[in-house]
Amino acid sequence: MRNLILLLDSLEKLKERDYEKEQQLFSELEKLPKESAIEFLIEYARSASERNFLIIQHALVACNTSAEKLLLLSSEAFPLGEIAKNSLFITYTEEAVPTLTKITKSKSSDDASSAYRTLGNISSPNVQKILFHGLKHRSNTVRSAAIDSIRIQADENWTQDIIQAITLLSAESREKKKDNSEAINALRSILVESVKPKSNPALLAALKSQYAEVLKVAISALGATKDKSATQPLLDLMKAPSQGLEREFYTHSISKDLQTDILHALANIGDPASISDITKLPPSMQTALALAKIQAPEAIPAIIKELEKSRIPRDTTDLTDALIQLKNLDTKSELTKSLESEFVNVRQAAALTLYETNTDCIATLEELLSEPSADIVRIAKTLIKLGNPKGFPALAAAIADTDGIFRRGYSVIKACEEIPGPESRDLLLYLLEHSPRDKIHYVRDAIKTQSKLSESPK
Repeated sequence: MRNLILLLDSLEKLKERDYEKEQQLFSELEKLPKESAIEFLIEYARSASERNFLIIQHALVACNTSAEKLLLLSSEAFPLGEIAKNSLFITYTEEAVPTLTKITKSKSSDDASSAYRTLGNISSPNVQKILFHGLKHRSNTVRSAAIDSIRIQADENWTQDIIQAITLLSAESREKKKDNSEAINALRSILVESVKPKSNPALLAALKSQYAEVLKVAISALGATKDKSATQPLLDLMKAPSQGLEREFYTHSISKDLQTDILHALANIGDPASISDITKLPPSMQTALALAKIQAPEAIPAIIKELEKSRIPRDTTDLTDALIQLKNLDTKSELTKSLESEFVNVRQAAALTLYETNTDCIATLEELLSEPSADIVRIAKTLIKLGNPKGFPALAAAIADTDGIFRRGYSVIKACEEIPGPESRDLLLYLLEHSPRDKIHYVRDAIKTQSKLSESPK
């Protein structure tokens, strides 16, 4: 016992952890009968220094101290009670499940949260039901802990239980006017991350739910499986999105939201069998993007039509990126024709896509530099990559004043990050001096990245 006391006393005096000495401590404990080692640690913990709390906690777990004993000791005076409780929260064994379950019912939300987080790290068939029960807890902190643990544990075998949990939360939201959106959205992301094609029967059954929240979750998850067997059920639902929903809760906005979710799911699945039905829908940005992701030739005229209407820069960027995704289709003639369009967005998207296919479009890109509504930074970056002398002056002009820095500074930073050379470095140094404080770290990161590009062998 003397060696153990000397080791613990020496560990207490250290400024940093000494893992070699800690291992010596565990080795000395192993030489003792289990009960003797545990009793020694308990007695030492009664007056232990805070510096040794962590090592004693791990030692109690290493000695296989029972969860029930730790729970009993947790009611002792400080510091033993605190050490015992924290030891329990790092006991990841099947034997600890019943004890941890008791703590989930504690009046202390901190203790209940810790118990749920510990349960999330225990591989046991008995844990699943307990974690879902945590979704009913009054405390947001506890519910968040339960959700985090569900995220750790969930796989495709949890699909039905997650859908059931979302159904119950949706019912509670409707009947008690309670906002469960945060928990529902978290479970939705867990389901989408964990599903496999074998989950489809449960997901397809959920398409008949009376709750819009459950429908949205099932639609997203079916898209995540990328299983073409889900194509037709999703198309059927798209034609009658109110199917199953209680009429009094069904609205036009729900219909539009569900249709958008279905389009996203069909795009993720990528089944050409869905193209015909999608093209029959009223033209919209969502249908155009879905067709593009499926690599449908019909996407090209659909995207061009949406670009003609687009007034929001983010939408224009998304549509342009979608058009570039179609560069491997036979698009050259249609895009070349689009260079003559009266709409800036169309000419810009066509030129940037043709650049990706190694087609000469410099004249159009240069002309676009004088268009106030064009994406000057993206065009300038493309001209720089083409070796055009007008690229860097245009990039510099984009941030020539405070307003330019505010509106375009970040996109210029990201553009320069990808382009090695003294011109882009000068622009970054200018931005380093003139950017707002909360953007400075982006400039510094870009300078580091750009320096590595300059140093890398060509």
